[in-house]
Amino acid sequence: MKRNIKKLYKKLVIGIAGIIILMTTLVLMWRSFTYSEEEMLRCTAIVECHSYYSISMNGHPTLFFSNLTSDSTFANITTNIDSARQNKHYSAAFWADKLPVFPSCFGKLVTASLASSNYSKINTAIIPQLLNKEKKRLKSMADSMKSEAGELKYYLSVHGVQDEGYGMIAKYASKLNTELKEIDSIITVIKAVDDKSKFSVNHYNEYFAIFYDKNSKRQYVKCNLKATSWNGQYRLLQIADKKTPEGVSAISMKPWRCLIPKNITIISYAGLSNKEFASISAKPQLIVAKHSLKQGHNMPSLLVADGSPVFSRRGRFLGITIGKKVLSRRSIVKLFDKEK
Repeated sequence: MKRNIKKLYKKLVIGIAGIIILMTTLVLMWRSFTYSEEEMLRCTAIVECHSYYSISMNGHPTLFFSNLTSDSTFANITTNIDSARQNKHYSAAFWADKLPVFPSCFGKLVTASLASSNYSKINTAIIPQLLNKEKKRLKSMADSMKSEAGELKYYLSVHGVQDEGYGMIAKYASKLNTELKEIDSIITVIKAVDDKSKFSVNHYNEYFAIFYDKNSKRQYVKCNLKATSWNGQYRLLQIADKKTPEGVSAISMKPWRCLIPKNITIISYAGLSNKEFASISAKPQLIVAKHSLKQGHNMPSLLVADGSPVFSRRGRFLGITIGKKVLSRRSIVKLFDKEK
């Protein structure tokens, strides 16, 4: 009798454990298919990309710039790498689980790649010619600025702090003198170029994720590039500590295809795609939109930044925005296969 009771008890325990496992699996599966509005808002982040070039002379980085302009001049050329990092691009992003059911994010984000579309490969053979052109341009600019600085210096010498506008002019004069010193330092570097100088040009993208943790405190964390799509339009990043922050909601990647319905929900940061309005203090917003195969979504770019996650009205994850298009989640899944 006791033996039968023990067998029955053992079967009961195994049965209960099996039911708990089954229910847990079903809950996880259900949660991986649909997301609440709160979860959709918590799945997003802002990605800040610092994009710049360096010119190395004889193996030493000496000059930095943000891009090569259409008239072959160096945009925002400087000797200070921190100044070069001020060339910033912003995109939206979302935290992503690699597996369709189980937590497997490990701090990974999917985002659009705005900066990469402006990348230009520069022939090092023409660097001396470009630098000589830059030297002439900077000398002309410096002459004009020195004349203005002289006028400001005279004004400040004959007026006092009690005069209206003195403080503003003094501040501007200080800024002008700082810019002149930077120009002089660039010209000095260019003058050191000779026939034996060897050049190399490198392009850098540095990524940072901006998000809110479980205490609603804004975080600013460095990211590493893990994979880039075949067309360079979107990227997989991972925060440096490889841990999913507490308080965020990661989206599970289902490997099968899905159709984009007419009625969609986009989670985005208003103004992020415009440098004049972009702000790391922006909060994600739930935007109700329409979608068609020919025209894509119907929201203006000022409201919807590239890389914004897109959901169905029922909370199913569909993909991300690239311009007016909605890139399907099937394409995003392929990024995980290309991880470094």
